[in-house]
Amino acid sequence: MMKIGDEKTTTVKLDSDWLRRLDDLAKRAGLSRRQLMKNMMDVGIDKINVLKMLGFFKIGLLVRHINEKSGKTHSWNETGEIKPASVTLNETTWDILDKLSEAGDISCHKLVRNIIYIGIEELELYGKVGVFQINDACKWLSNAFGEIIDDGQKALNAIHSK
Repeated sequence: MMKIGDEKTTTVKLDSDWLRRLDDLAKRAGLSRRQLMKNMMDVGIDKINVLKMLGFFKIGLLVRHINEKSGKTHSWNETGEIKPASVTLNETTWDILDKLSEAGDISCHKLVRNIIYIGIEELELYGKVGVFQINDACKWLSNAFGEIIDDGQKALNAIHSK
């Protein structure tokens, strides 16, 4: 893990098909791959914390344990080449991920990978129901209002400079 300031960067190994899907989603959202993965970690941690509060985290661990004992482990469909992807997060987030991975008896790398894969699946689902179109419309409206405000400011400055 490489440390710069209060941020640490590490590499997570992802299937090339999942990595391509991640890059497609980042492009659609107008974000870098790193920023999208950071966002996924933030959302994933929030969801896990909610599940812990509701008691579902322990139930999930129990179900996983039972499935592992019966040989029914869930694995992500990885058909491509495994490639590295850099993830940069602040120390606090890494500490939280470490504690969650310890509580879940899973490696931090596997937890991060799973959060990314879940995030990809969710974002692809959101894309099918139009969330990205709504996001694009919001960006367009924001830009349009910004231009209107800029034009108004220029007009106001022109009036006051006379």
